[in-house]
Amino acid sequence: MKFFIPLACLLAVLMPAYAIYGGEESVPNSRPYQAALISPWGRGSVACGGALVHKRWVVSAAKCALGNVIIIGLGYHHTSYHGLPGQQYIWSDWYPHPKYNSYTNDNDIALIRLGEDADLSSPKIATISISNSRPSPGTNLLVSGWGALDYNVGAPGTLREADVKVQFMDDCRKAHGSSPLTDNMFCAYNPDKNICYSDTGDPIVSGYGDGTHNPGTTLEGVASWGWSCSIQNHPGVYTIIANYCDWLSQTSGGDVQC
Repeated sequence: MKFFIPLACLLAVLMPAYAIYGGEESVPNSRPYQAALISPWGRGSVACGGALVHKRWVVSAAKCALGNVIIIGLGYHHTSYHGLPGQQYIWSDWYPHPKYNSYTNDNDIALIRLGEDADLSSPKIATISISNSRPSPGTNLLVSGWGALDYNVGAPGTLREADVKVQFMDDCRKAHGSSPLTDNMFCAYNPDKNICYSDTGDPIVSGYGDGTHNPGTTLEGVASWGWSCSIQNHPGVYTIIANYCDWLSQTSGGDVQC
């Protein structure tokens, strides 16, 4: 069922994660597929991000399931002004990938079943299609989320976004050195923009509109990990969602399709 709770009753960030460094504030309602995963451990902080891929299902990162997320927020822009009816949902089931490896971050993906259907009649809420192929190097993508603007800098409270470019895996492996990268990951980066602390699970998408929602927007992955926000030449790392089409379909009983 929907869950309405004042922000003052919510508590801080779940765990170190990643959000947007060097981006800009999103135009309100321009990313209606964006989900906010909120825990009881702070004052309304968004612990992780996610994407609404079906009226009953949200995709996020497996590591987010390690915390105590109680609310899935849809149609949010500013985290101080949400909680309207139809925007807060209790989750009923959480399915982290069974082969998620917390050391290597491999298979860092999860499905969350909402307790009831999302209100798709709202102009603030929409589902997003899922890609069935790996994004090619050089492709421009958009990542969006809430969270820190830089290391030791607090979250602004509004949804932000950054345009980033998919990198060649050889370059990404060189940049990350001993940190393992698997065939289930891709890197994306802009010299002045990257993921930072506070929103693992954020959606990274193709086919996006400039300041407006494009119904053809496609989910390419979810934010998984990275180094410190503003370190040059260290791309953010994302889970390739196309590698999990069969798992998404099987886990959701056929609801979620690529």
